[in-house]
Amino acid sequence: MADDPSQTTDQKTTAMLQAFAELDTPAQQQRDAVTACLLAGLAFIGIDATQTTIIAFSAINNDQLCVELAHSIETCLTNKGYGIRALSSPFIQLRAAGTQMSIDNLVSALVSFSWLLVPAGGAQ
Repeated sequence: MADDPSQTTDQKTTAMLQAFAELDTPAQQQRDAVTACLLAGLAFIGIDATQTTIIAFSAINNDQLCVELAHSIETCLTNKGYGIRALSSPFIQLRAAGTQMSIDNLVSALVSFSWLLVPAGGAQ
């Protein structure tokens, strides 16, 4: 984007903001929702995580916390308009296997099996 000398600073700023607004696609909105719900779910079970955290599932103290994490994420996503596969059993299995995973990779996995819920009557 070359600077147009006839544009004011405000016009340039507005144009830049509009260019970034176009990056807010439905796919990015879904990823943002999954990220927010995952981080909230981890906080719910007492894990202070950021987007750069590596989750060691074996460090989750018990299977019940895996269930609580799963239900927290599922409920959060439903409240944001997304469905997702049941997560309790997979999280328990990841814990048993001692799996470690970055937040980014976990978000990618969760996005891959979540979907936008369609309101009753099909209207959006």
